[in-house]
Amino acid sequence: MKICLYPFQSFIFRSILSLLMIACQTVNAGEPDQTIPSEHSSVTDQEYIIGPEDVLEVNVWKDKDLSRTVIVRPDGMITLPLIGEVQAAGRTPDEVRDEISQRLERYKQTPVVSLTVVEINSYLIYLLGEVRNPGRYQVRSFTTVLQAVALAGGFTEWADRNDITILRKNGSGSERKIRVRYEDLWSGGEPQSDHLLYPGDRLIVGSGSLFRDIQDFLVVPSLRLTPSVAVLERYDDNITFVRDGVEPDFSTVVVPKLVLSSSADVLRGDASYRASIERYQDKTEFNKVKHFADAKWTAQIQKTTTLTLEDHFSRTSDSTDIPSVGVAVPRGNVYGNDLSIGLQFLGLGLSSQHGIQDFEGSQLLDSISHNIE
Repeated sequence: MKICLYPFQSFIFRSILSLLMIACQTVNAGEPDQTIPSEHSSVTDQEYIIGPEDVLEVNVWKDKDLSRTVIVRPDGMITLPLIGEVQAAGRTPDEVRDEISQRLERYKQTPVVSLTVVEINSYLIYLLGEVRNPGRYQVRSFTTVLQAVALAGGFTEWADRNDITILRKNGSGSERKIRVRYEDLWSGGEPQSDHLLYPGDRLIVGSGSLFRDIQDFLVVPSLRLTPSVAVLERYDDNITFVRDGVEPDFSTVVVPKLVLSSSADVLRGDASYRASIERYQDKTEFNKVKHFADAKWTAQIQKTTTLTLEDHFSRTSDSTDIPSVGVAVPRGNVYGNDLSIGLQFLGLGLSSQHGIQDFEGSQLLDSISHNIE
């Protein structure tokens, strides 16, 4: 169905449309902070906007003297024969081509002009904040928020992925803020509606709050469990250094071991357990089982705050000597534990160590030390 408008009706229609556009601009003028609209323009809907330092090839058909390859100056202008300066920056290639063609009509009948962007040098975006490689990036094609973050190596472990801001200069010179939530761009492992970045856009990724950092710290990181076992056959000619006159003997030692390690961004370290099961061929009174547990974990609570925990535990069952003092004792269980806690904050190091040794409930060693570096 076709709708025909007479001149007077067309004038009224255009007037109403203009008033509606002015009203919409007035409503939006007071809202500098805007969230991303639900409908985003796709790459295919966008036309490239020429910018400074772009290289343009202007070709006038059958006239080599008027054809030129020019670089857009920092002021956005290009200079061509006959017509002089033309505003190129901030316009599409078709708009610049049409103006060149129109101005050449004064010197040449029905000029046929083509314009090609042969080098894109003005599509610069700036990635700041909590990305792994912040800086200025020159891109050659339309780039979205997710693609830009990928260019910068992804988020850091301190990034608040739902606190992304795009700062964009409007044509009037004012700055517009666009809020972006990662959850709105990527959901369920699939990319959702993304947002295109314009030349000159600054994308800033905010830092997570302390609560969020602690929340990330409590999340179980990727862990690796490594089991192993070793079997040793040995000839022991000095079964114990505190008893003399003991005949040599053969012994079998079985050492099972289990290591739990993490290389997550927030929590790194290893925890291990191993046992040493010693069995003698003849001198069974020297049979013993030793248990060892070691742990060292480093937690990056904040950028400037690191917590380190180190613990060494040992237990020897049916022991006949105390290693730390080298004396013979009645058969019994010997316990030992050394615990160390360290805190690094703004270059200041605080540490505390606590060591104990116990034989059958009797405390043989108990030491505490504190250090500031």
